Amino acid sequence: MEVLYKVTNRQIFQLWRNIAISYIAVIAIILLGKYMPVYLSPIISMLLATSIYMMIMKFSKGKEDSCMITMYASFITLLLYTIVLIALNILYTYELLGIITEFIFLHRPFKPILLLAPIALIVSVYMYRQKSNMSICIDCKLRIGDSFERGAWGATQKYESYAQLKNSILVFSVIIITTWGYYLSSYKNTSINTQGTFVFIWVTIIFIVIDMIYFFVRYYNLYLDLKESNQIFMPEENLKKEQTYIRYYLICGNHIYITRNSSDNSGPGKIDTPFFIKVDQPRISLSQADDMIKKISGVENGELRFFYGRISQKPRKNKMLRYFYFLDGDIDQYKIATEGEWINYDEVKEIYGENPDILHSIFIADTSRVARILIAEKTYDSRGRRKMTLSNYTPTYDLFDLYNSTLDFQNDKWIRISLLNSDSRLFRIRRLMRLLFRYKTNSNTPPTKHDA
Repeated sequence: MEVLYKVTNRQIFQLWRNIAISYIAVIAIILLGKYMPVYLSPIISMLLATSIYMMIMKFSKGKEDSCMITMYASFITLLLYTIVLIALNILYTYELLGIITEFIFLHRPFKPILLLAPIALIVSVYMYRQKSNMSICIDCKLRIGDSFERGAWGATQKYESYAQLKNSILVFSVIIITTWGYYLSSYKNTSINTQGTFVFIWVTIIFIVIDMIYFFVRYYNLYLDLKESNQIFMPEENLKKEQTYIRYYLICGNHIYITRNSSDNSGPGKIDTPFFIKVDQPRISLSQADDMIKKISGVENGELRFFYGRISQKPRKNKMLRYFYFLDGDIDQYKIATEGEWINYDEVKEIYGENPDILHSIFIADTSRVARILIAEKTYDSRGRRKMTLSNYTPTYDLFDLYNSTLDFQNDKWIRISLLNSDSRLFRIRRLMRLLFRYKTNSNTPPTKHDA
């Protein structure tokens, strides 16, 4: 199953590409502000913001997953820069506020970095503090799964996205100290100021290029490390036919059948379902899935239900499907053919809350999905508003609730409500922003429940 966690050369390159595009946009603002008519500055910044937003939409529909948070930060930075720049110039034109001439794009000397760098710093700090609570991160998790669900590469992407934001904070802090320090101490507003040009333009570009080179070397070394540990997708592997991975959760009452000897990228000895198989074909019908669980479990009279599935964003679009297999009666009346043990689901929830490291990463993701959907449906209505007046009350759930539920666990509706609801800060504003900046992505789900 280790093939599920392999990565491609392109995925590693995308880590660098995303931050490079973000930095190139800043360089473009600085250079075009010097060599083009300054009154075009807000138009240029808006065009760049639009271009980056379109790239985010395009890349999000691509065949491979990539963290877009640095490009999203660049888009927000350019958008805010354009709005603030226009607002300051309106205030200056109507003499409503005294504005330094270096902020005015109606004439020279116009120094865009003096305004752009502080906005970029504020946006980077905000996104670093928000981290995975950003709407773009929520959409990504719903599309391709949480970072722990994607194994070591998911953890790497998460770590690197934060590293890029941290470096952006450092770079723009240094730029602000350098440019504003020079402006306040030594800058002279003259028609020819070679020293000012060097500080406001070339020093800034040097800092940015150094960081781009740093990340290029960093990701080349990452590629070498992954290649050495056989975690790189080799070209010949792409020629193999698509495969389907199937996970079954065997459930009886409030008990679930598990093994304690599974392993994932973080190590062996993990709790997981023992029913995890690979099929060398792209489509599996419900009847085929039913026949397979009956064979490997040794139980003929269970009820099979589709849980949910994902299509991996890799050169081969492998599917991973999950099913529930419900058994009637008591656990003592069943002799399961596959080695394992029954465990009360209350114990699973306790482990999930207190010591999740001993659970398999995919088991954690599936447990989280069940919990989020069942609890969200009990707590909120379809618009995300609380059904009950007790704001601190959180309902419980068990496997009987799962068995009796008619919810579609493939649908992300209740996941979204669990993440953005009336208990969230600035609920109405955030919901409006999500509607304004929502982008559609390719589905990562199988075509239908019964013919996947």
